[in-house]
Amino acid sequence: MTNIAEETGVHKNGNWGVIRILERGWFAPFLLSIQPVLQLFSINIAELHVSEIIRSLLVSFFFGCLILGLAYFFLRDGRRASLVTSLFIFIFFLFGDAAVWMSRAFGLGPARANLVTLAIVVTVMLIWIWLVQRRIRDISSINLYFNLLAVLLFVNAGVQASNYLFENGIPTGSRDREPAAVVQSDEFRPDIYYIVLDAYGRQDILKAFYELDNSSFLKNLSHRGFYVADQATSN
Repeated sequence: MTNIAEETGVHKNGNWGVIRILERGWFAPFLLSIQPVLQLFSINIAELHVSEIIRSLLVSFFFGCLILGLAYFFLRDGRRASLVTSLFIFIFFLFGDAAVWMSRAFGLGPARANLVTLAIVVTVMLIWIWLVQRRIRDISSINLYFNLLAVLLFVNAGVQASNYLFENGIPTGSRDREPAAVVQSDEFRPDIYYIVLDAYGRQDILKAFYELDNSSFLKNLSHRGFYVADQATSN
């Protein structure tokens, strides 16, 4: 019975030790700042080399440190600063996806969707700062959830990347491509030009949001034999 009690006590102490670390620690901003980089790397790991993400990891890490330092300067409390910084970083990396959803859900243009999303983010952050600084008394519990969320997201991205590296080795960033097919023909083959205007807006978008009428330019292209996609959308 003594051994069982002692063993149980060890496990309890160990569990409580982890909980205390999650309650008192303020490492969530650091994990949340580098997790998106690891997540993108795990998604595109077959096309990238590990060395190609080092600079991005460092920039994201120091960005998290900067925001945490500013929050601590104003709040003078490590855990409260960590809570404010964690939510800010979490929203920061989701801003683009949120703006795209706002544009599709409410039929807004890119500029208006960004402005509306920015206004919502600023409002949410101001309310959150007020709650953290004035209203929330049990900081430890809220801090535990943020730290736990950061650890789970970080581990998830790390596991995805490590599984691929374990099975396929470290990617070199380039693949051996098969040579293009060689066609032997004496018949006349015209030159084909496929022009992708990657940063050029669609005609109706340019006219609706920028009051630019480029119809003469597009008609000129059509007269020259080009096919112009009038309802094109980018990836």
